[in-house]
Amino acid sequence: MQLLSPGQFRQILNQARAKGLTMRRRLIAYLLLMAFALIMAALLLLSLFGVLNPARSNVARVLDHQLETSVAGIEHDADRMAAYALALSGQLSALVEKYQQDNGVPFEALKNHPEELAALQTAAFPLVYTNLQLAPCSGAFYLLYTTVNDTLPDEYHNGLYLKYANLYAENTINNKVCLFRGAASVARENNVSLHSAWQYEIKADTFAGVAETLRDAAADSAGAYLLTAVYALPDTWENARFLCAPILDAEGRGIGVCGFEISDLYFELAYQTVAMEPGYTAFALLDRTEEGYTGQVAGNRGGYAPPVIENFSARAKGEFVTFQSGELSFVGKAREIAIGASRHTVAVMLPEGQYQAYLRDGQRKATSILCIIAVIAVCATLWLSKKYVAPILKSLQQIKDVSMNAGPSRIPEIDDLFEFLAQKDREHEDELRLLENQKQDAENEYAKAQTQLARLVEKKSDEIDPESYGMFLSNLHTLTPREREIFALYLEGKTAKEIHILLGVNENTVKFHNKNIYSKLGVASRKQLLQYATLMKQQEEGSADQ
Repeated sequence: MQLLSPGQFRQILNQARAKGLTMRRRLIAYLLLMAFALIMAALLLLSLFGVLNPARSNVARVLDHQLETSVAGIEHDADRMAAYALALSGQLSALVEKYQQDNGVPFEALKNHPEELAALQTAAFPLVYTNLQLAPCSGAFYLLYTTVNDTLPDEYHNGLYLKYANLYAENTINNKVCLFRGAASVARENNVSLHSAWQYEIKADTFAGVAETLRDAAADSAGAYLLTAVYALPDTWENARFLCAPILDAEGRGIGVCGFEISDLYFELAYQTVAMEPGYTAFALLDRTEEGYTGQVAGNRGGYAPPVIENFSARAKGEFVTFQSGELSFVGKAREIAIGASRHTVAVMLPEGQYQAYLRDGQRKATSILCIIAVIAVCATLWLSKKYVAPILKSLQQIKDVSMNAGPSRIPEIDDLFEFLAQKDREHEDELRLLENQKQDAENEYAKAQTQLARLVEKKSDEIDPESYGMFLSNLHTLTPREREIFALYLEGKTAKEIHILLGVNENTVKFHNKNIYSKLGVASRKQLLQYATLMKQQEEGSADQ
């Protein structure tokens, strides 16, 4: 296929401008614009009723992205903490085993021996402190299922529990460390301050169910860890959850638990969502309870911090999940994940009010844009309708008024029609002139014929007997109605055979009437009858002309 050169293209364009668009192309453009206007009107209605709202898809897209990012972050940190926790568990198991061998003290003999347990804490401090620095956490600990005093009403566990003091960022480098649980002598030896709620040991029921779960999971070393639900730390305002791994003896029996703390404050600092539109997204790590869900919630890096939330109820709502906590309502996305032997729900959400406001704002924007487009489309349709229909109506009016000399309409079909009609008019004018000439010729021929006929009649009148002709005229009134009817048919040039067919009588009846007519009018033959009748007619016409 040969491409058009720029010159050829300009030539075609100039021809189109000069001749105008064809009716077909005008109609196609008109219909396309009208269809576009109808589509815009339909989209506008859908937008007004909330069916079509790009803001909803934008929110879903942002929440999906935040959810993917948050799940990846939690799983990454959980894997790191699990690796450190399992490593710490193995190190502590080896440390306890070595201490027992070096001192000849079985694990059961450690109970009610503060000196032995303090010495074990001193040996374990470097391990706990180092892992605290390495793991993404707010604290590190180990607890052995033994105590310095088993005579107390409550059961306690002995071990070390180190925490960062005065967290202000998720980056814990150079943060001060304090001793939350453990021997005070260990804190003094390692230049570590005591926590304001420090105690020597921790109650056994502080982490309810953790020991039993870890004991059941201990057989699977790869999955022998879990992330607990959120607990209230004793004698503090803090809440925290723990990634725990079992401490096993040489025979594989659980003798304690170790792991890392994730406090609410650390969670809020470490897991803030990216500040994107809408700017009120929050992230939550939730645990299912009998009442619904509870857990930890973080705001975003744009400064939004959700209110303190105790419990959530959740229900699916289309592609979203609605979370309710008292009078607070959130819209978000959620996914369940497994961390070791425990299962949790990761959720990203934003307040219901902000979600609705964002939808309304998006709806207003979409409606405004669609309104503008729809108005433009309607105006363009009306303009094109005028440009398409008005010339046609004008041209039709010209046809009605037979005023086809008003110039080109710039519609090729109409202009062609005008040219065709003009050509037909010229042909008709030629035909009319020809007919006029023929008429004039015919009138001249008729005048000649009349002159000749008059001469013929005059000649014939000389040949006709006046007395017989007078009898013919005087006896016409004696004819009966049937005889007059037959006489009139003879004058029209009909034969006897044609007359009996026209009147529906037989030939003998016609002959009978002929005999009576001839007898009454005094003629002897049909020829003589027609001669007298022609002369009579000529005389009547001559009298009428005078």
